[in-house]
Amino acid sequence: FIYTLFLALDANFCLKHKDVSSEKKDTGLGNGWAFFCEVKVYIAHVKKHWDFKQDICNFPSHCVAHDAVDKPDHEAQGTASLGVGIIDCARHNMKRPRAVGDLQLGEQYINMDYMFFASIAGSPLMWYSVLYNITCQWHINIW
Repeated sequence: FIYTLFLALDANFCLKHKDVSSEKKDTGLGNGWAFFCEVKVYIAHVKKHWDFKQDICNFPSHCVAHDAVDKPDHEAQGTASLGVGIIDCARHNMKRPRAVGDLQLGEQYINMDYMFFASIAGSPLMWYSVLYNITCQWHINIW
């Protein structure tokens, strides 16, 4: 366990971002620095894979239905994002680099995939332990 990175993935849907401006008009300070994903690269990834059908399970699941994935918030009029996805170091309770990003429509796998792989990019560790409340569904199409 000494050389294992323990990661906790989760989303918070209490934070909503109103769609009142644009990245061009209102650029972020320190875009891509520290904890936050680089917005242009992140949004390009999301747009590229937006039409990917989010297959919940190809076989009978032992998971409990998860509304954040199955039934995203349809009352999203006027919002640019419905929440925030975060990857934490579960051992130290610290945010991982490039591991915080907006969620456009519920807890989509494409968003969490990007944040997960961005957070472990460049890590010399070979062992990862992932804690996620929907791991039973998320791991199916991870690649």
